[in-house]
Amino acid sequence: MAALHEAWRDLLDHSCIATPFQSWAWLYSWWQAYSEGRGLRLVTVWHHGTLVGLVPLMLERRFGMGILLFVGTGITDHLDIVVRDGYEERVIQATLDTLLGMTDWQLLDLHQLRPSASAWALARKWRRPWLAVWEDDFPVIPALPLDELLNALSQNHRSTLRRTLRRAESDGLETRLASAGESHEAGGRLVALHREMWKGRPIGPEHLTDRFQKHMVAAAERLTTAGLGGVSEFRRGEQVIVSSLLLFGRDCVGTCLHGASRDALSQYQVSSLYISDALKQASARNVAYVSLLRGTEPYKLRWKPRVIPNRRLILGRNHVTWMPYASFRFLFSAARHLSHSDDAPRPVKHLAAVYRKLAEAYRNTKRAA
Repeated sequence: MAALHEAWRDLLDHSCIATPFQSWAWLYSWWQAYSEGRGLRLVTVWHHGTLVGLVPLMLERRFGMGILLFVGTGITDHLDIVVRDGYEERVIQATLDTLLGMTDWQLLDLHQLRPSASAWALARKWRRPWLAVWEDDFPVIPALPLDELLNALSQNHRSTLRRTLRRAESDGLETRLASAGESHEAGGRLVALHREMWKGRPIGPEHLTDRFQKHMVAAAERLTTAGLGGVSEFRRGEQVIVSSLLLFGRDCVGTCLHGASRDALSQYQVSSLYISDALKQASARNVAYVSLLRGTEPYKLRWKPRVIPNRRLILGRNHVTWMPYASFRFLFSAARHLSHSDDAPRPVKHLAAVYRKLAEAYRNTKRAA
């Protein structure tokens, strides 16, 4: 995986639908932090010495079965097969032949597929059982000039946003992207501010782990070096009080992770700061939209975004192993989707909250063991 760095970068440069989440910078950093207990199954497709396709998979053992997942599964917002433009049919067929020739897996569980993902072509060729289920929603807003975008917002949000930006300007708040040489330290500051921002409030327990910090710091540095992302820091004097990791895709800027000091939270609407900054970065790069990435939190919906669903694709070798796993995932996805709806009955929301607490307790117990 390490040795593929240059070929992987060239492949990404020639794949019109790939995102920074499929880059070597992101996925190799993830693998270095999260590989324990997993076996790498990296499928590469070559044509006359040129890498034309890449399927970054890993093998996990669950329920007595081998399950193949994308490297990066869990905290990565978009996953996919990486295909060089013009080689789609050959890469998908080669991937299919290779997967069926491997004997150590029973299920292929592909998370976080966008509607345009290359992996859907694999499902169309699959002559065995498969299922696609909803996984998460992703709000996106057009990369319009801020004044033009404000017209679509509620009066209350417009007023709050303008007040925040005026105060930031009067306080002398300066914003800039960390350079490649600064990116390692900037990544560390980002994680620290992210944890400070969520202190005393519910936060995904994974975000408090050493491996999460290791991954984010390494990814921030490598993405910056590759020109695929950057840590945008808001400084008051010499002090960084707000920080955001932005991803620079071919057609969008993504707001990946953000953090803020307690002082900044008390003085500004922090989400307005980093989303406004992402819009400026998108305009400077002449891309079509800003992705607020996974989740439909109220502060994102205030921007009147278009919401795009990601789905999960489950393929099986045979019905015997696929059916119980796929049935459970189908029911779980339906229940989770309902619990995220504003119209969900109160008992459903209560059960969802209980499940999340039990799942968190289980993960904490597993990590301690």
